[in-house]
Amino acid sequence: MKRTNIVKRPSVLVVVILALMAPHALAQQLWVERAPMSTARAGQAAAVLNGIVHVLGGSDATDCSALQTHQAYDPIADAWTERAPMSEGRTLFGAAVLNDGAKDLLYVIGGTTGCGTRTDRVESYDPDTDTWTTRAPMRHGARSALGVAVIDNRLYVAGGVTSDDPDGAGITDLVEVYDPRGDQWLPDPPPMPHARRSMAIGAIDGILYVAGGGSRGIPDFRFVDAFDPTTNQWSARAPLSVQRAYPATAVANGRLYAIGGEPSFLSSAELYDPALDTWIAAANLPHPIARGSAATVGATVYVSGGFDGAAGTVLSSTLAVLDPGTPPAGQIFLRVPDSVQTQINTLIWGCGFFLDMTGGPGAYKLRVDYGDGYGEGNLPWDSPSASNPWNTCLPFSGPPTPTGVFALAHRYTLPSPPGGYQVRVTITDTQLRVSTTRRFPVVVTAIDVTPPVFVRMPADFTVEATSGAGAIVGYMPPTAIDAVDGSVPVSCTPPPGRLLALGPHVITCTASDRVGNTATATFAATVIDTTPPTIHAASASISSLWPPNHQMVPIAMSVAASDLVDPAPVCSVVRVTSSEPVDGLGDGDMAPDWTIDGGLGVSLRAERAGKGSGRVYVIQVRCVDRAGNVSAPATVNVDVRHNR
Repeated sequence: MKRTNIVKRPSVLVVVILALMAPHALAQQLWVERAPMSTARAGQAAAVLNGIVHVLGGSDATDCSALQTHQAYDPIADAWTERAPMSEGRTLFGAAVLNDGAKDLLYVIGGTTGCGTRTDRVESYDPDTDTWTTRAPMRHGARSALGVAVIDNRLYVAGGVTSDDPDGAGITDLVEVYDPRGDQWLPDPPPMPHARRSMAIGAIDGILYVAGGGSRGIPDFRFVDAFDPTTNQWSARAPLSVQRAYPATAVANGRLYAIGGEPSFLSSAELYDPALDTWIAAANLPHPIARGSAATVGATVYVSGGFDGAAGTVLSSTLAVLDPGTPPAGQIFLRVPDSVQTQINTLIWGCGFFLDMTGGPGAYKLRVDYGDGYGEGNLPWDSPSASNPWNTCLPFSGPPTPTGVFALAHRYTLPSPPGGYQVRVTITDTQLRVSTTRRFPVVVTAIDVTPPVFVRMPADFTVEATSGAGAIVGYMPPTAIDAVDGSVPVSCTPPPGRLLALGPHVITCTASDRVGNTATATFAATVIDTTPPTIHAASASISSLWPPNHQMVPIAMSVAASDLVDPAPVCSVVRVTSSEPVDGLGDGDMAPDWTIDGGLGVSLRAERAGKGSGRVYVIQVRCVDRAGNVSAPATVNVDVRHNR
């Protein structure tokens, strides 16, 4: 009776231009600006906790500044909120998410607290209580410009700077490992092959990668090394294309990003593919960024803050790019100029059409021409209107408002899969008869409408009852994998280890991804009773009939029986036999010799053959429980002796 149900709730996740990927290059990948932070900062740290990007600390470029502030970015809402500040300001530190055995927490590690004062302090943030807790400090003392990554819920803290030696002697090759479940630092793994600071770092498939950064005495430091905890060994990998210190770094789709960096204030970005042992050029940033932070939600890399070396300013901006390893899942997203009367900002189409309005209501006409070298089409669209003149579409879902959204439930298919499109958007204000035309590259917005998929779903099964209450039912819950979020939690009701009564039970398992796509599946657990009762003793109210006067004598049987499930199994006489022939010669020829009177009652005739040695009646009893299980028989003898 296994059954699977799926609930879909679309939600915009990511934005990117897609095209065919040439070797070692990502064509037309695009950085898109998102809501900025309220505080400009560089040298901060970032991590993703429960789908929210947390950005902490950094410097605002004032003398000796180290910020305590903590902001959280919701990619779905494209909005920042303030969270509880750290207990002290930090810059050039690490941040990561670990599970302490009870829940996922955000940890911050090391860094400087201002004017170059390094710290070994570690603290964790609980989003449920919006509070910070001090944890065990780093075992080898204070350091800054370190890198952090998580493998199997253990925090690897690599490299960094321990002192300000002019020859770089303070740059370390040390690697420390922290276990959050015991709040303890474990024995050190082997040091890195190269001492380094401010590197790109990430964990992919259980392997720790460190790339670039700064080192002591090595110009153009582009070395990349990988550490395998299962072999406890380091190995060299393909070097970066350019030297990068203080890049923004993140892992998306199993690839390590190194974005921007120093010493030449880079606007370029590249990503490392472990399967190819190759660095691939990613889209250039709109301006140079060093000492920024990067974090990944789903397949989108978000870069926040940093220092623009060309302009000499600390940034508050947020940029987003989709890792093109994720196939498109549905929408086209176009920025439209603000110069028309109604100020249409955004056109999205794909799984439905949407118009976001930022100006006052007004009449306009929109025309979109698209093409990929295989012909062009067009989409005329008038609004506002009680009905859409394009009669293949449904009407608008609502009237325009200053910040309203128009939506159509029509699905539109491009002439071929999204690729290097150029789309021409023409907006005409019908009141002013003014047209604005722009060409834009196609930007794909992936909408996650795919629910998780269950893995190793249990088959229907039965469990033997152990008492009248039923049985404790255990099972191995399934796991669930989501195309965007990876492994997601599964909850089953009733959970394993519950006492279930006799009979069938439907166990429902549910898994949801971060945007609410939900899959449910069921299987059956049936508590059964196949164990028969046990007869411990049986006796008759009369064990010997005398005198042999040929009379029927009623006898009551007593039975002591028990059952695992049924507290009162029903016992009865099922058979009577005699050691002498029924109605045999010489016994008086009275019939019948016995009757079974129902339940545990039986009547026996007090007679025996005159020339025999006596008669023995064998009375057989059985017990039956509520499930119909029948016990083994028990027998009781009642005799009619020849002589007293």
